[in-house]
Amino acid sequence: MIVKIENYKKSNITTFILVIVMLSCSDHMYYTKNEVDVETEKVISILIDTLSIDIPIPPPLNELNKNDSLYKLTVLNKIKKDEKDVKIIAIEPKLYSTEIYDFPSKDFGNDYNHLILKLKSLKNTPLVLDYFIENSKDSIIPFHDTLLDNTVSDYIKFDKLLSFSRIAFNEDYSRATIIASSSTSSRAGITSIYFLEKKKDDWYIKKSHGLWIY
Repeated sequence: MIVKIENYKKSNITTFILVIVMLSCSDHMYYTKNEVDVETEKVISILIDTLSIDIPIPPPLNELNKNDSLYKLTVLNKIKKDEKDVKIIAIEPKLYSTEIYDFPSKDFGNDYNHLILKLKSLKNTPLVLDYFIENSKDSIIPFHDTLLDNTVSDYIKFDKLLSFSRIAFNEDYSRATIIASSSTSSRAGITSIYFLEKKKDDWYIKKSHGLWIY
């Protein structure tokens, strides 16, 4: 009888150890990046670098005289801008679904038309910002409502707000389609659809199409 009890205890201990090992392996597999995660980070990194750049102000019709106050103000603003190399970029910590959006009835080519259909079927998913925080030249922060001040229309705690949809990849991960939004205030922003291609493991934006301006 004593032997049976000892065997029972040993069996329970063995089972417990096996469960712990399986759970630890499961956690390891869960946090291991797969191909989709790696390519997603690459695509979004390209878009962050692109959308973080300020749109240059068009030059005046007539050349400004160096004694003009407008010229001095332009130079001063440029110096201030050059001094502030690092921007604070707030990013929505999720990749949102586009299933409710109406896309333009435009032919983007068979490959990309197929990806647009695929894009509309993808659901929301979290976007982990750790990679971008570590590798971006700008200061990346997760966006949340507490960063907003309802008394003003501009973003006073960050320079830009970026958000991204899910990404539709083709089968060999050589093409991708994504929707991205960039805004500098609650009343100034643009949303576009981007078509990217990969050559020699590097992604680049092949073309884009504006969807909404506000």
